[in-house]
Amino acid sequence: MRVALLLLCCALWGCSWRSASAPNAAEKARDEAATVWRDVKTPHFVVRTNLDVSAAIEAGETLETERAAIIGAIWPGLSFEEGDRTEAVIYANRELFRGYFGDSILAFSSESAGIDCPLRFYTAALPARQPRDVDRLRSALVAELVTKVYPLRARWFGAGLTRFLETLQDANGGELVVIGLVHGRMLNSLRIAGPLPMRDVLAWKQPSSNPRNEAFAATSWLFVHWLYDRRPEPFARLQKELAKGTRPKRAFEIAFPDFDPEAVDHELLLYLQEDRFGTRAADKRPSARTVTERFEVRVLEGKEIHVELARRARTAAVRAPTKRRTETLFKEVTHEIAHALALDPMYVPALWLDERPVIEERRNRWRKVTEVHPDDPTAWFELGSYSSQIGDAGEAERAYRRLMDLRPRSYQGFNQLAWMMLKAGQVKEALPLAVRAFQLAPSNAAVLDTYAFALFKSDRCEEALAAQEQAVEIVSQSATHDRDYDDHLAEYQKACGME
Repeated sequence: MRVALLLLCCALWGCSWRSASAPNAAEKARDEAATVWRDVKTPHFVVRTNLDVSAAIEAGETLETERAAIIGAIWPGLSFEEGDRTEAVIYANRELFRGYFGDSILAFSSESAGIDCPLRFYTAALPARQPRDVDRLRSALVAELVTKVYPLRARWFGAGLTRFLETLQDANGGELVVIGLVHGRMLNSLRIAGPLPMRDVLAWKQPSSNPRNEAFAATSWLFVHWLYDRRPEPFARLQKELAKGTRPKRAFEIAFPDFDPEAVDHELLLYLQEDRFGTRAADKRPSARTVTERFEVRVLEGKEIHVELARRARTAAVRAPTKRRTETLFKEVTHEIAHALALDPMYVPALWLDERPVIEERRNRWRKVTEVHPDDPTAWFELGSYSSQIGDAGEAERAYRRLMDLRPRSYQGFNQLAWMMLKAGQVKEALPLAVRAFQLAPSNAAVLDTYAFALFKSDRCEEALAAQEQAVEIVSQSATHDRDYDDHLAEYQKACGME
């Protein structure tokens, strides 16, 4: 099973494409392997760029400042657990960037080169700090932070909060950030159709492609704005509970013990009709004091550059407008991987992207990689995955347990081994592994699916149903809704007498 994260930020910003073949794009791509690329590691980001050193450091400062401003505006005092750094890939050449990602200023995704899947986005000329660039950068950071703050996603709240934070705006020469400005698209939707009943919004489980989602999102935005402006205490309680990992339904009950949906519907309608959306200003200057001495700058090796170019081509291929362009980009992926492996035949990030061998060959290859790189978690994950696929449960278990030793706070090994054991009927052995995976990644749909399966097999119906419902809620928000999750829920409901 490949662990990959694809964030379709184009849905936020829109992606219009230029000509499928940018002028001299292939030649420029080849030239890039000979240019200097560097990583600038800041407290919360890795800036990967071919900008010069001073511009790269400025980009890191911009990212840290904007992140801190968002946190200070809506989550003051909240402590964030240190996790994966967000990857920002920044191109000095905007024309080359457009050749891959079209006219978007900020482009979409994270194509992993190992088991670690941090958020990744691509942009060009970020240090120019044009207002439009900063606004779109802020949208990307908002989406990331909302996911980190609330481990169990409540769509009726997260959708509105994300749109609420998207309208943050600098003031007073960048010294202040204004919170609570009107979201034009949301307000227009509400003025045309009016807000939906809160009972419907709280039960929002429509797939991401449903045309009514705009109405749900608009009402969610109105609800969040009303809470922020008129009900700050229950708003703070709700955020605190969600940040603790309290299940959304229970968090709502704690924040609003006497909730009356009809009364709230009336309040929201009045708030909309009054058209007086309260705003506040927060001092941004403390967040701007980024300690650049903590930045680490490193020049990339040739094999790293080739893998970076392969990841870019693979990411662009997913969003390419034509079949021909997709095929061209995948040829570029193969080309860059070959160059990386010519420099280092056992280079794990390149091998991860190379899917040419058949499964048996892949298993044998990853077995050799673990001998050369015995402390590389990706190698052990891949060995476990392919050993499991060909039916070698013993080798798969050894590989996953080695992965757990190397990464005790990473869910992948626990989840993979738990699922394999459950399928083999080893419920007693699988349950603690599934529980640990859930503790580490409570908002991961695959983890929730495994956890629910373990609970169901342990005759814990109520808990299994709650976990599987959460998994279905998460995947329903994806453009590629995996129906297996719905089938599992239906199976548990039937067996537990809850149809």
